Amino acid sequence: MKNQKYSIVIASIGRACLYKTLEDILCSSKLPDEVIIVLPHSSDFVLCKQYIECDVNICILHAAKGQVKQRQLGLRNCTSDIIIQLDDDMRFENTLLECLVYEVLENPEIIVSPLICDHTLDCRTGVEIGKSRFLRFLFGADGNKELLGVGYISKIGLAIRPSSLTGKDLVRSDWLPGGCMAYHKKFSTADSEILSPKGKFYGEDIINTHIMKKKGATLFFAAKLIIRTDFVSISSVKDVLPHFRLMIHIQEITLGKIFYIRTILFCLVRYFYQSLNRFK
Repeated sequence: MKNQKYSIVIASIGRACLYKTLEDILCSSKLPDEVIIVLPHSSDFVLCKQYIECDVNICILHAAKGQVKQRQLGLRNCTSDIIIQLDDDMRFENTLLECLVYEVLENPEIIVSPLICDHTLDCRTGVEIGKSRFLRFLFGADGNKELLGVGYISKIGLAIRPSSLTGKDLVRSDWLPGGCMAYHKKFSTADSEILSPKGKFYGEDIINTHIMKKKGATLFFAAKLIIRTDFVSISSVKDVLPHFRLMIHIQEITLGKIFYIRTILFCLVRYFYQSLNRFK
């Protein structure tokens, strides 16, 4: 592998899980040149001595609270041409970062992400479309894209998982998860105008990669690479309206067509489904 430096950017609120992610980074087969952690101004998170004295430059910056603003500050301060952006709760094998960097070195025009799984290794990347006619209608399924086996954005703005992943290396997609992706800094969204809502940002993955595609990037899943994280269902009624608004925004920028009734129905069904599962 070429001796190419790379930077890691982590937007975090300073949760304890960040230390586990740092441990995995420092055990990697190819260490980054720098790790930039961006915390909200209100955070009292401090690095332990072992991370201050390690062989990697770990830098802490502060920004206005919000994943978009924090990540953009980190991206603006990167010194390497290759960037890996991570969430603060990602666990991975020691070769994962090296493999992602290798793919970008081989083709600087692509952005690549691993598959996101839970800690039982069940794939949780995007939404899996089943065969139910009602759900396919509700989710806004695209049969042509599924036949191609690519990841895509549905009619109502859902990130749909590629339908064919087994035995594949790189699989095309119209979106990638923001929790882990590698790319050349020319595709950075550091100075892009991105909607930055308070609280949970449901459409960040789609909106962020949509901007990157407009810059000329081609998106791929590295289907043999896996990263693990926790998945927590959100079922609060206060989340229904912001989720609806962001799905409408995604429909506007990706399709130029809005499906109001179907989106309302989806948000309500999702809320009631998660509420029922929470009490099981």
